[in-house]
Amino acid sequence: MTEDEVHEGIIYPSISRIRDITKEIAAAVIMEAIEEDLVAGYRDVDARELQKFNKEQILEFVKNNMWDPDYPTVVYHQD
Repeated sequence: MTEDEVHEGIIYPSISRIRDITKEIAAAVIMEAIEEDLVAGYRDVDARELQKFNKEQILEFVKNNMWDPDYPTVVYHQD
């Protein structure tokens, strides 16, 4: 939550920030898994390499591995 959202009395953050919030949560989960020695690798990054990442690198790793819902526009033409 941003300071403005808290001051406005908003309970949930804006949906427009959902990907940023999700990225932060995923990074926190990865960092906790590293702390508890439970981390596993993913794709081309193995667990040992992931353990050496700092927070910024983990955020970038998460961003690069997030699903991107990019669909082509479908237009129906009636003949």
